Amino acid sequence: MSLNPLLLFLLGLGSIGIMALASTLYVLACVKVFRKYSINLLVAGGVGQLAALLTVLGLSPILGVPLQVFFGASLDLAFTIWTLSSIGLSLIVLMASTRIIGEEYLMKFPVETIKSINPIILVLILFFLAPILEEIIFRGFFFYAFKIVFNNGLIALVLSAILFMLAHLKSVKKEGLLVIFAIALVLGLPVLTLNTIIPSIITHVTINIVGVLESRRLEEIGVEEVRGENETLIEPGNIWAY
Repeated sequence: MSLNPLLLFLLGLGSIGIMALASTLYVLACVKVFRKYSINLLVAGGVGQLAALLTVLGLSPILGVPLQVFFGASLDLAFTIWTLSSIGLSLIVLMASTRIIGEEYLMKFPVETIKSINPIILVLILFFLAPILEEIIFRGFFFYAFKIVFNNGLIALVLSAILFMLAHLKSVKKEGLLVIFAIALVLGLPVLTLNTIIPSIITHVTINIVGVLESRRLEEIGVEEVRGENETLIEPGNIWAY
């Protein structure tokens, strides 16, 4: 199927909208139906990611995107080098950005939100579901779709990174969006070179681990909020938590 680049980008924005809508419906159901007013943002975000994943999986055969190609990986020297390089470069980006714009912009969740989460749920979502779902959606489906449309991996890398950044508009302050964009570029480099998302998943897991450890460190030194002022957990605009 021949796709217009603008249409493909709009499909990307649509999938992000589906993320937000599914998360919002989850929160509203918890509040209106189950009378639960303390909403786990991570679970809400996971619901949104799952909805977006189902959307792109449904679109993939229509658009001719063979997602399975991204899960085949040869565990050779190139794989090892690109995985370690991706992890190292992403950590350099994170450390540099903390020096430039401040560490509070890198964290997506208030410390007390991290504290309140069941450790099993935290591990399941942050270290398994979120990296896999996001990498399939952005470095898998959209990267490959843009590559098909433009026949250019670099353009695909940049456009999929822009979509990834837009998906985090409500997760970080505006000063942190360029950090998200830079991280997305780093996550896409192994895909561009090796045609697999496995190193990107490994790197994404590492980033999330560093983020949780950093939130714990901020908690220990007395920082109660890592994103600034408290936000109402059940406000639909604030539940894009990834």
